Amino acid sequence: MIVVESAGISDVGKKRQGNEDSYFFNDDLGLYLVADGMGGHNAGEVASGMVAKIVTEQLQRFFSGKDADRVPENENMSPEARQLGAAIHMANHAIYEQAQKNQAQKGMGSTVSAVLLTEKTMIVANVGDSPIFLLRNNDMQTLSTPHTMMAEYEAIAPGSSKKLSDKFRHMITRAMGIEPEVKPDIMEMNCLVKDIVVICSDGLSDKVKPKEIQDIISEKTPAKSCKALVDLANERGGDDNITVIVLNIEEFAKEQPDEKVEEEDDITIVREEATAPLQVSIDTEDASLTAFIRDINVDSVFIETSHPFGQGKEIDITLADPDGSNAFMVVGQVAKRSSRGIMVTFNDVSDSQKEKILTLKRKL
Repeated sequence: MIVVESAGISDVGKKRQGNEDSYFFNDDLGLYLVADGMGGHNAGEVASGMVAKIVTEQLQRFFSGKDADRVPENENMSPEARQLGAAIHMANHAIYEQAQKNQAQKGMGSTVSAVLLTEKTMIVANVGDSPIFLLRNNDMQTLSTPHTMMAEYEAIAPGSSKKLSDKFRHMITRAMGIEPEVKPDIMEMNCLVKDIVVICSDGLSDKVKPKEIQDIISEKTPAKSCKALVDLANERGGDDNITVIVLNIEEFAKEQPDEKVEEEDDITIVREEATAPLQVSIDTEDASLTAFIRDINVDSVFIETSHPFGQGKEIDITLADPDGSNAFMVVGQVAKRSSRGIMVTFNDVSDSQKEKILTLKRKL
């Protein structure tokens, strides 16, 4: 289980009369969400509020075992990622339907940017241009995909001499509630201790650069970071509503140190529960992802992953020392599956690879 410290703030800013941003964060649920509404007559506030409420409620229902039949099958996504995607689709449909029935709310919409934590991964989803940043190993990355005219033009014509005017920077090409269906961008990645994630509306990202955000969140607690970021955006004009959530990945909660033997779906798993997991990379013909192992043998390994690999699937596994050095790759096949992961047997392991595996085994 991931242990998180988080905080969030939403501020009206200096120029707007009302706040059309909505947000939600809950460490127990592992959900963190920012929605930036748009539309006249307070409709933006309605749309963003519906996003936060419906996505939250639907995920709570999914995790309690309800509405499971409403989650579509997708072999390239974990069950949790499918649940988050389904919740976003449900919120989009509800906003669209309400806008069609209420003339005053016609055309209302919202962005949504969300992070959902599982036992060892984070699922990132977004519609619109509210950014999600990750600070890892002193490197600030943007995890979300901006759905704007400017971003899509730059993706099609990188380095083009013909530049679009600044007005296209916030002309969004995808939003919640505008069409009957919506396509969120969803990705899943591993969590690491000391990761810091920031989700915000453009009222913050327009006024504070990523490097400035990095400097603040790397030195302050989430609560103090949120306040400092909102204050800085207001000092620079506060032209829009300002919403920010900061979450720090503190640790992976340790389990009982006793060795346990578990039987799952005909797979015997012997594990030392206190052993820290080692991150590995997995590549197939149609997917690339990261997962975790706690032990390894010269002919097989059990990989902890929620990804639904089929039995017999051939995969490439990249292994490395805990510090990331001495990386090497082995090829294997999925021999068995369980609810915790997959047992992989290696194909044609060379003497050199065996020696590297044994060296790695001694370090785990």
